[in-house]
Amino acid sequence: MGGYPHTLGVMRSSLSASVWTRLSDQLPRLYATRTLDEFTSVARDLAAQFVAVETTSVNVFDLTRRTVQTLHPLQPATQRLQPAFRRHMLANPVLAHYREHGPQEVLQMADFLRGERLERNEFYQHYYRPLHPHFQGMAAPWPISGDICATLAVHRLRRPFSETDRAVLIALRPHLAQAWRNLASSSTARTSWPATLSPRERETLQWLAEGKSNPEIGAILGISPRTVEKHTQRVFEKLGVENRAAALRAVLGQRAEARN
Repeated sequence: MGGYPHTLGVMRSSLSASVWTRLSDQLPRLYATRTLDEFTSVARDLAAQFVAVETTSVNVFDLTRRTVQTLHPLQPATQRLQPAFRRHMLANPVLAHYREHGPQEVLQMADFLRGERLERNEFYQHYYRPLHPHFQGMAAPWPISGDICATLAVHRLRRPFSETDRAVLIALRPHLAQAWRNLASSSTARTSWPATLSPRERETLQWLAEGKSNPEIGAILGISPRTVEKHTQRVFEKLGVENRAAALRAVLGQRAEARN
């Protein structure tokens, strides 16, 4: 398993002593997660504890294919606007910046656009404004592979996020990235897979067992859904099964043996 980065102190001077202590105390929860659902739940909870928000989300973006996978159920209004989000996502200057310069900075649209320039923005017109005219969002990103990245995003109405809010997400960001890497590596190590499975096939099977779809698995691993399908078919052949349900039973059986 990967380590625990020693980078939280970089932003210590920007955070009050009480926030610093509370944040430090909560980080072990993030590193204790063992499934993608647990990671998503804890990451969102941490954001909500330290930043005044109305909603939070964990997303995986393919900035080349213009796809987004949100790793938890969406609110109905947000779900309805997902086609518009995908069509106009690179008009969002934050995502455009991540595509051009890499997912390294905690950013919000207000860093790039305000007032009339914001209101004329294509992404704002088709996504933010239908949610609320004063919808605000800030994202803490980390890279996965190539143009694929994940973000912990926080949202609220009316008030842009402050530099203190940004400092919290900057402090969290390396730990989100490390906990994600730990999860991806440990997920395949926890189970005694058949020796015939390749490392990529083991990863594919692990996320399949977590209930993820081919597009979701592709976004997480940084490969196309079609490649996921090819890995899945090879996994089925090597396990001697015909479908996902049978493969899941095989995974659960392996886990039960590992516990005994």
